[in-house]
Amino acid sequence: MVQGLKSKCKAYFIKTNTNVKTYQRILQRISCRTSDFCLMEQPIGIQIREVVEKRGMTVTEFAKRINKSRENAYSIFSRKTIDTGLLKLISEVLEFDFFKQYSSDYHILEIAYSHNLSENKMLRDYNLLLRQDK
Repeated sequence: MVQGLKSKCKAYFIKTNTNVKTYQRILQRISCRTSDFCLMEQPIGIQIREVVEKRGMTVTEFAKRINKSRENAYSIFSRKTIDTGLLKLISEVLEFDFFKQYSSDYHILEIAYSHNLSENKMLRDYNLLLRQDK
């Protein structure tokens, strides 16, 4: 997965003429994010269970919100795969996009977006300094 992200990242930054230092920093962040943060290495049921717990939701409440029994909710937590319609419903109930992790473009765009935000802040600060000199 990391290699695929790196090759897509390289193509994106060649297309947008990003400088080499920025490109290298972003590649390093991709490696960190995909090894430490990527949920995709866990079965989908475990991921869902973790998000339910992070939301402070009981299993009974979760089951009611997705119109399933408690037993069925526990069954979902043990699954390695899941129907996309059910995953969409769970994503809406938990307000968490489980689909984004399967898109390598999402990771690249997320990193580029955060880079652009920091660059924009730096440019705004620089612009303020220039105005103060006048």
